[in-house]
Amino acid sequence: MRILMMAGNYAPEKTASAPLTTDFCRYLRASGHSVSVVTTFPHYPQWKIWKGYSGRFYAKETIDGIPVYRILNYIPEHPTSLKRVLYYGSFGMEALLPAFASGRPDLIVCVTPPLELALSAYLLTLAWRVPYVLWIKDLVPDVAIQLGMLKNRMLINLAAGLEQFAYAHAVKLVVICDSFAENISRKGVSTNKVAVVPQWADIEMIRPEISGASFRLRNQIESSSFVVLHAGNIGEKQRLELLIHAAKRLEEHREIQLVIVGDGARKGAVVAEAKRLKSSNVRFLPLQPEEQFAEMLASSDVLALHQDSDLTDAVIPSKLLTYMASGKPIVATARPESATGRTISSSGCGVTVEPGNTTELSAAIFKLFRDKELRARCGSSGRNFVCENFARMDVLSRLESLLYESAGIPRPSAQENNSAQPMIEVA
Repeated sequence: MRILMMAGNYAPEKTASAPLTTDFCRYLRASGHSVSVVTTFPHYPQWKIWKGYSGRFYAKETIDGIPVYRILNYIPEHPTSLKRVLYYGSFGMEALLPAFASGRPDLIVCVTPPLELALSAYLLTLAWRVPYVLWIKDLVPDVAIQLGMLKNRMLINLAAGLEQFAYAHAVKLVVICDSFAENISRKGVSTNKVAVVPQWADIEMIRPEISGASFRLRNQIESSSFVVLHAGNIGEKQRLELLIHAAKRLEEHREIQLVIVGDGARKGAVVAEAKRLKSSNVRFLPLQPEEQFAEMLASSDVLALHQDSDLTDAVIPSKLLTYMASGKPIVATARPESATGRTISSSGCGVTVEPGNTTELSAAIFKLFRDKELRARCGSSGRNFVCENFARMDVLSRLESLLYESAGIPRPSAQENNSAQPMIEVA
């Protein structure tokens, strides 16, 4: 099958949806499919085009044997609500050009956000007579409205209209959790059109037995420190100032150290807050190389995840499953009814507190600090839960089956796949 993947983020970016989208494309190619990717120039989470990619409007490169077509869209240095609309919209429409250059596929897959990709996909379906699938990672515009990033009534109505258009013309909507499916169903979309396929964790790469000692040594973290680690994007959805405030309340316990690894639009504000409070137990580290990611997680004693109080079923952090795979306990701020809250409760992987409550968050961290057995129990439960429900090959195979179904192409049997693979490799 020939598949065109349209996504706002892709390798070599290391955060947001890029790693999972890249991983799925690698899996598809290894399974014998022809895959092309249309994306932007690498810029996230710094909101600045990476060194080596600037100065071009269009480029084509090959990553892991996959042709990647890049188009320059509007990238705001300091994203605001209106600038984000322009950011998403510019790529959503400009993606049409490199998509045509990639050639006619059997199926188009749009990773959203941005929902504006559906506009280009719809025009391509008219020209090529092929269907498109929406692979929904965040529910927009809901998340923007809940976070207060989108307040203008005209823009809200426009976004809602775009959402209805995108859903109506897609052959299938693939969502990552049940609460997303419930949200879409409330908007009048038939349940037959929606498929729930969760995200996944690479349980072979991320393992509890990996040592984090070398990571601590490289980054001058004392072996005796009790490390509460947050890794990933530092943006509007995270609002990590709360973690800074919780760490400040625990400052008298010198062993407890908060380590924040990553970058993003709000990193400057979070660093400034730590300086304002004169926090002595907070460390900031840059994004780490992929080959050190497992060691980084292993270096922690507790993994921290913060979600804004207004977010319920509109977003689920992609790092949650990876956290769980590491076998480390999780402390999270999330509403119980949110997708994050439900997952942590059902898995038993950690402790959740109400968002915005610094007192509860610091108390939860201290509870895990004092109770070694609780940490071990939460870490083990999370690891087992991921292995049983979110193993990489199981989830990717389900996604592949959905693509065959959406394209109207029968999936070959395992025997046929095995016999075809040598021919594909020779070709």
